[in-house]
Amino acid sequence: GRFQPVKPHGIAKVDYETMKSGGQYMSVLAHEIGHAIEFNVLGKLNDKKLGIFGKSLDDQTVSKLYAELRAITEDISPGGLTNKPEYYGKPEELIARFFEKMFSSPGNIEDLAPTAVKLLEKQRIANPMIDEFIQAAKG
Repeated sequence: GRFQPVKPHGIAKVDYETMKSGGQYMSVLAHEIGHAIEFNVLGKLNDKKLGIFGKSLDDQTVSKLYAELRAITEDISPGGLTNKPEYYGKPEELIARFFEKMFSSPGNIEDLAPTAVKLLEKQRIANPMIDEFIQAAKG
């Protein structure tokens, strides 16, 4: 899949081969929607302050979020952070994998990322797009 940050809302693409691959396309699509949510809520991708989880987060909270998002990434893409840190470690990819996990395999998300889950829940009120995604993920 691929997300293009084009104004006004961006474009999420999933190729035909991925669509044919059974359940995998849902994970890919959720990942790309994660990029779209970041882009639409913040107006940009790759926010190093992780503003999708709240405005003006202190450095300690941001550090905790990075640790949790890395745990999520390692859970769904084992070895990715070690083998390709320049890709898997980018804020936009960590955030997209969080949304992917939330939608496709949320079973242990609160164990891996309790701060991220709690802060994103708070963002539901101010950001209907986040609320809609969380509602869809919960079925």
